[in-house]
Amino acid sequence: MKKGDWILLGLMLVSVLVGMAAGPFPAGAFAFPVGAAVLLGCMAGLWVLYKEKPDSAFCRFLSSGHTSIVVIANLAVCCIVLGLNKQYDPQSVPGGHTLADLLRIHSVKNSWWFVCAICLFLANLAMVIFRHLKRSSWRFVLNHLGLFIALSAGFFGSADESVLRCIVGKGETVTTGFDRYGRERALGHSLCLEEFSIYLRPDGSPRNFEAEVSVDGKPAEIMVNHPYAAGFGEDVYLVDYDKNSNDVCVFEIVRQPWKYLECFGIVMMMAGAALMFVQGAAKRRVR
Repeated sequence: MKKGDWILLGLMLVSVLVGMAAGPFPAGAFAFPVGAAVLLGCMAGLWVLYKEKPDSAFCRFLSSGHTSIVVIANLAVCCIVLGLNKQYDPQSVPGGHTLADLLRIHSVKNSWWFVCAICLFLANLAMVIFRHLKRSSWRFVLNHLGLFIALSAGFFGSADESVLRCIVGKGETVTTGFDRYGRERALGHSLCLEEFSIYLRPDGSPRNFEAEVSVDGKPAEIMVNHPYAAGFGEDVYLVDYDKNSNDVCVFEIVRQPWKYLECFGIVMMMAGAALMFVQGAAKRRVR
């Protein structure tokens, strides 16, 4: 193993030890605008470092292909380990009863190991982009920059995301819901169910469902897979209903203010992939 590999391994071990000693990572503290400021500040710091000392040992190490392999492998192992463990409220982790409790790997965005792994990967990706920006093709820029934007938005935007569910009866108005851990939270809106309809196929099976609601006093229609946009990056979904009475519905309010930036990054990667096929086919024709 190279010296840099030992440094990366040491960082991972330190992140695990910090999680064991300090508890869950305080992801909520990085809600907007703190998360955005941290992201921009880190990228600015890496850019200045690259411009001032592009041939330094640190820059060459952080932008090397070998480092990319190591940080990607570490991130993959981290995601597999976290994915194989049941995810629940980090504040309710008893701690010390099992190895999983001791390592604090019950919540992805609250895991110090995952935070360290994704930050190292983003730093490596950013430095690779800086080093190859001028002399690389458009497909390289679109693929790598798109991946960086999508992952950054997904990671730093996770502190601003929330998913709440509420049960609403016909004629009832609710202002609170429950998160995935069963904790009651304010919706930020008032939601009232006015009417619920079921559309049937000729054979009598349900074809679609539609709920007529009022959100903060404004009328709206919500169908399955056709949510109502209650605000910027905020959608209200119809997810279920009471099969016995048809007068009670379950709604889900999803807040993802960074999702447009994530989608932009994904579109960039799709454009880069398309250019790979087009330019590859053009080269084969020339040969």
